[in-house]
Amino acid sequence: MISADGSINIIDPSLPVAKRLMDLLACNGLLNISNNNVYYNFFNSGNQRIISEMVNELKLENCKINFNNL
Repeated sequence: MISADGSINIIDPSLPVAKRLMDLLACNGLLNISNNNVYYNFFNSGNQRIISEMVNELKLENCKINFNNL
């Protein structure tokens, strides 16, 4: 679930899940450490295509992630 602050509610924050999520964020240019609001700006930008692709890739990994309200 993407919260109002732009965060993602991950039910299983295991290392493989976290690493995969970080890989997906990096591939989409969302790990810019110079901008503290990069996640908020992205998830509130209406860029549903990349979010959808990330969700689909994570689902393929059989991760225990809460996809409600995406």
